[in-house]
Amino acid sequence: MIILASHGVRQELQTLFRVFLDAYFLLANVCSDPGFLAVYFRTDEPERLKLLNAAAQQEHELFAAINEYNTEAVRTSLGQRIREEAIQTFNSYAYAKNVGCEHVYDSMYRLSSPSVHSGPRCLANYIQTDEEGNVMKVLHRGDIETVHRALYDTEWFMLKALSGVCELFAVSGLERITEFETALEVAMVRHENPNFCLPTDIKPAGSVPLA
Repeated sequence: MIILASHGVRQELQTLFRVFLDAYFLLANVCSDPGFLAVYFRTDEPERLKLLNAAAQQEHELFAAINEYNTEAVRTSLGQRIREEAIQTFNSYAYAKNVGCEHVYDSMYRLSSPSVHSGPRCLANYIQTDEEGNVMKVLHRGDIETVHRALYDTEWFMLKALSGVCELFAVSGLERITEFETALEVAMVRHENPNFCLPTDIKPAGSVPLA
């Protein structure tokens, strides 16, 4: 994926990063509130009702088996239970806000969304159009800066997630994570400033995996 992205196929990196942020918000909530896990699992009930309602509208043979079970009584009962128990739907923004990450949602998350939904904005780096929106030229070129930024952002959030897991389960590894965080920052600074010299009081992380 990295090789493809460096040669022009970059939107997949944005898609994966958006999906990763969804998981990051969930993990941050679990680390902050042990009761969140039960809330998260129950979000599948509204999603299940949505699928059942959609299937009920279909007469295609693809839905024949599910609709043998999918009676109006089943859907009504499920909907009533969702209302009575105030079961929440999956809400990434709410999960981000719970852990003080709404600024991440309104920036990185939203900017990555067109790549997930194949919105026109994700084509901005691949085509040139005239004033009427007609495609005049297709561009295919690498953008190593975009690749570097996507990898840096993913690694930064991954290290924060690992820190939360270590604290949640009281396991060792925080010191090594701090070393990796320092190494990541140093690598980014060196990338932006090739003449940068590593301070003597900073110990770069090695290649030994976390214990």
